[in-house]
Amino acid sequence: MAAPKFFKIILDPKTDSLIIPPEFAKRYGSNLPNPVSLKVPTGSSIAVELVPSDGKKLVLRKGWNEFRERYSIGFGHFLVFEYNGKSEFNVAIFDKTGVEINYVHAEYKTGEKRKIVKTENQENTTQAIQQIQSSWSKRDSKSKPDCKIKLHHESTYEEWGDIGSGRQLSTRVQMQRAVIKKETSEAYQKAEAFASAHINPKKKPFHIGLMHSSYVSRGSKLSIPFTFARQSLPCIGDSSVSMAMDGKRWPVRCLVRNGRAFLSGGWLRFAQDNGIKIGDVCIFKVAKTTTSPLWNVIVFRS
Repeated sequence: MAAPKFFKIILDPKTDSLIIPPEFAKRYGSNLPNPVSLKVPTGSSIAVELVPSDGKKLVLRKGWNEFRERYSIGFGHFLVFEYNGKSEFNVAIFDKTGVEINYVHAEYKTGEKRKIVKTENQENTTQAIQQIQSSWSKRDSKSKPDCKIKLHHESTYEEWGDIGSGRQLSTRVQMQRAVIKKETSEAYQKAEAFASAHINPKKKPFHIGLMHSSYVSRGSKLSIPFTFARQSLPCIGDSSVSMAMDGKRWPVRCLVRNGRAFLSGGWLRFAQDNGIKIGDVCIFKVAKTTTSPLWNVIVFRS
């Protein structure tokens, strides 16, 4: 039987706790010891306490800050947790570029002096990192061409949400997102659990988006991570993508420039036709990355 896993995308790096997906907590929470150890591929680990929250939730609290600071976990980082049944979670940490971090460098940088145990797992991880870094170096040396399409005029749009570049959100967006938080959204937790169980991010890039009022109202645009757009679109500039849902497809315009990306023309029609409302959560999963890109969309209702 495969070891149970879940993943988390870090959206609030300053929080002193991390919510375990409710479905994972429901299935395995009663069997989890307290505290548990968070162990990275080098063999280094930190004990973290599990604390119940709001009745049904389970969070990693005391010790989480130490773990977060040691590995410089920030906004947009992607963490995969695998429970090995021995009071430990094996944790893999990926930065905003999608590359697994250098654990040894992080440990020495933060003054960690523990003995590094080099295991077969670590060797495999190191090899994988080298392969990924090599492929990204080659990819970056040949930057994507600008689309040979005349860019239409776009009015200034202040609501940029960009996991990829780490740009800060405007004050207005921060206020809106305070109303509906991903960490407390049941629909978002369900989407995370589904993606963790059914999508391999290394093979099929995906993005999970929580719908705010500015995303589904008249004249709306949907911000998407720059790195996600860069991975899944044929060029930088003005292009289009087909959104597929329930056997139908909708053409949607996508603009990628200056480290930012968003969906505009066609997005609102797609949202309206599929009854997407405030608080709903969409998974955008890449199906094709050719000159005619295709994204499959799965909606989790609020």
